[in-house]
Amino acid sequence: MLRFCVLLLVGAYSMVLALQAPARSVALFVAVVALLSGRYRCSRPLAVFLLGWLISGLTAMQLASQQLDPALEGKTLVVRVQIADFAATRGDSLRFVAVPVSPAGLPAKIRLSWFDAGLEPAIGESWQLRVRLRRPRGFSNPGGFDYENWLFRSSIGATGYVLDGQLLEKGYAGPRASIVQLRARSAQRLQALLPPDEARAVLMAITVGAKHEVSPDAWSRYARTGTSHLMAISGLHIGLAGGLAYAVTWLLTALLLPRANLRVLSVVCTVPVVVGYAAISGLGIPAQRAALMSGLAVAGVLLRRPLRSVRQLALVCVLTIIVNPLIVWAPGFQLSFAAVAILLIAAGHWRGRPDGPAWHSKLSYRLRDLWSVQLLLLFGLFGLTAMQFGRAALLAPLVNMIVLPVFGFVSVPLGLGGLLMAGPTTAAGDLLLQLAHRSIRLVTYIIECADLLPLSRVSLASLSRAGHAAACLACVYVLLPRGWPGRGLAVVAVSVAILSRPAALPARCMELSVLDVGQGMSVVLRTRDHTVLFDTGPRFRGGADAAQLVVVPFLNHLAVNDVDLLIISHADLDHAGGVNTLLARKSVTAVVAGEVIPGLPAAEACHAGQVWQFNDMRLQVLHPRRDSAWSGNNASCVVLASLGRHRLLLTGDIESTVERMLADMPGVVDTVVVPHHGSNTSSSSPFVQALKPGLAIVSAGYRNRWGLPTPAVIDRWRSTGAQLVTTAEGGALSQRFCRGQVPAELRRHRSSSRRFWTQPL
Repeated sequence: MLRFCVLLLVGAYSMVLALQAPARSVALFVAVVALLSGRYRCSRPLAVFLLGWLISGLTAMQLASQQLDPALEGKTLVVRVQIADFAATRGDSLRFVAVPVSPAGLPAKIRLSWFDAGLEPAIGESWQLRVRLRRPRGFSNPGGFDYENWLFRSSIGATGYVLDGQLLEKGYAGPRASIVQLRARSAQRLQALLPPDEARAVLMAITVGAKHEVSPDAWSRYARTGTSHLMAISGLHIGLAGGLAYAVTWLLTALLLPRANLRVLSVVCTVPVVVGYAAISGLGIPAQRAALMSGLAVAGVLLRRPLRSVRQLALVCVLTIIVNPLIVWAPGFQLSFAAVAILLIAAGHWRGRPDGPAWHSKLSYRLRDLWSVQLLLLFGLFGLTAMQFGRAALLAPLVNMIVLPVFGFVSVPLGLGGLLMAGPTTAAGDLLLQLAHRSIRLVTYIIECADLLPLSRVSLASLSRAGHAAACLACVYVLLPRGWPGRGLAVVAVSVAILSRPAALPARCMELSVLDVGQGMSVVLRTRDHTVLFDTGPRFRGGADAAQLVVVPFLNHLAVNDVDLLIISHADLDHAGGVNTLLARKSVTAVVAGEVIPGLPAAEACHAGQVWQFNDMRLQVLHPRRDSAWSGNNASCVVLASLGRHRLLLTGDIESTVERMLADMPGVVDTVVVPHHGSNTSSSSPFVQALKPGLAIVSAGYRNRWGLPTPAVIDRWRSTGAQLVTTAEGGALSQRFCRGQVPAELRRHRSSSRRFWTQPL
């Protein structure tokens, strides 16, 4: 079973390398080869591998066919939907997933934003909404979150926003009506009883799986301290619930039915509790795994043929892959099953070891075991966490040693017990919930304190290939049986991974990166030893900004901790929206701005004549003049970057008035970032003809409301022989320039990172 599981898992995961979902003819061919291979003993491993690839490929085909029809993009549609989950509030917007009921032909699930809604759609309700939809699309940047992958494996075939809506039905009429209503009522009870703070958000997450109130900052803090597993219903929580049910059933059976088979009856009565808790939680990956493993354990007891734990885990893994093959790419799946496998290996190491002669010896053994488990999890999961999240939670063993007992033996039992007590015992239940809330406040306070320590900020986003190899070796070494030589090398491998950095730029070179930030701008200029950032991208209505989602992850990916110069072209939010986040997360030596930026009093005014030298790269400000009174777009700081004969022009949002003043100043350039995102107010013919660039880059959002870049602007730049590329089509765009060499070929991140779930250019 274990070998079958591994081969099936590798086969299903290998689909991640495909550039597009397989055609039916390819799927049929693979199915035939798998069937023929299965007939012969020597080729059966190949058959299992192909089976994993096939079920993953067929699922990919199905989901690809269920995405929004391109003809419906941007059109106003009236749809009837059912709210599928809790709505999350971010700033002045609500975000929720809905299941379209009518009209026909829409994807199975859509993700919607509703700005200034006034009303909050509740889980299970039916609404009639006027919406505008588009195919799933996310930013495409090195080091950034793959939003399109997340949407694809979540079976979400369209995103969009609500224009207005009307509530049709409050009740849920589907097959899961009772579960949905119970989740909704429990969440409402917690919201009415407790103050709206982080502790309440966590309590809702661990009791009814309502994670919508946990803020992105809180999730980041839990990830850095290695406590994310506590904040969502996982095997730990379900195991605690099952253990509590087992103990209560055992006690009641012993008192009321002394002749009954205590073990069998207790195990059987545990199943409804475990399955019910998993269902109420929303059936996340860890909950599915824990529920299935509990079911297999009960079946083994009843049939008197218990499976070994490793076989149970392998069988559950196989069942999970068959039900949802694309789940193998989810970080939750990988970390959940890997963590349980590590725990089973640890249990095997300690099986048969005698306890000490006294209670204090037993306690010391248990504490030592708990500490060893935490270290095993840290090293064993190091490779996965480095690759999936670009960080290492080095504080996880210490923090978990402190908070796990409080969380496991106080917070979770009190929270579940409080929700179960209703009717005449509601007052007692409310008291338990308040106590659980206070205990979680203590836990979150400890986590906040730990997050202030330097070790919580170790970033691995910039891991080189050698670093990833070292991280994976660490996992292998640490899981070797006791007595094998080389287990201590795990520490060395981890150290190599932490200290490794991506290759630096060659000397006498500079690199331009225009990031994909949607309708805004952010440009990174790098030399061997220095980094310059031109604009920080937009701030979004949901409360996030481009620095948080794009710029900082990109800099982390490059192992850049210090920005030598930050230039804010002007004060518009699509250029300066992420400045506060950037200053909070990165060390910035100098700041220059074309206009006064609110909250940025220390910025130096940008004016013509300013010059900076970074290695061989020279930056020169061309506009505005020191004594000018420009404002708005025309106050944009215009910067010419040069290295030898190579010249790049960064223009901000200048319009034709300023372009006329600059027409003779820059001269011919290699590359220009097109002014004002390709608007008709800019890119005047004299300016375009004067520059004659080889490459014109437009930073603009996908299907933006202004239709930028306009066809006239595109034609104007191309008429000079320039290649025009947009971030909406290509994602982050990078080009390297070195002295004495022609400019390197433009790199499009959307093309280089393309997979079958990636939307076409």
